[in-house]
Amino acid sequence: MTYIADRRGADIKAMAVIAGVTDLFQSYNERGETMKKALRSTVGGTPEEIPDKYRERSAVYWPHEIRSPVIIFHGREDKRVMYEQGVRMAEGLEMNGKEYKFVSYDDTGHNMGNNKDDVNKLIFEWFEKYMK
Repeated sequence: MTYIADRRGADIKAMAVIAGVTDLFQSYNERGETMKKALRSTVGGTPEEIPDKYRERSAVYWPHEIRSPVIIFHGREDKRVMYEQGVRMAEGLEMNGKEYKFVSYDDTGHNMGNNKDDVNKLIFEWFEKYMK
């Protein structure tokens, strides 16, 4: 939702995204039936039925439209949002000359585990840099 808000023109000076979904197609295909049901309800159907709506909610398809500096956190052990989604988003931002920082944790899952203090510190530093 952070990426979508930025894309739609929200007054955002800087963003922080923690283990964020950037490819709803991938999330739909890799998650269990409970999450698929939630996505069908939220988005309005399956990726096959309404691909445009899934693409609209998948920032990896439009990194060129990101306007604000973003710090992205992702853990390699994340089983909810695959690490690859964070990597692909960072690659897209890089290819489009966007300002970003990608922070990766080898020993962390979706909730940032023992790295929460580091995440918070880096977020405060990021916002301090851009919110002046």
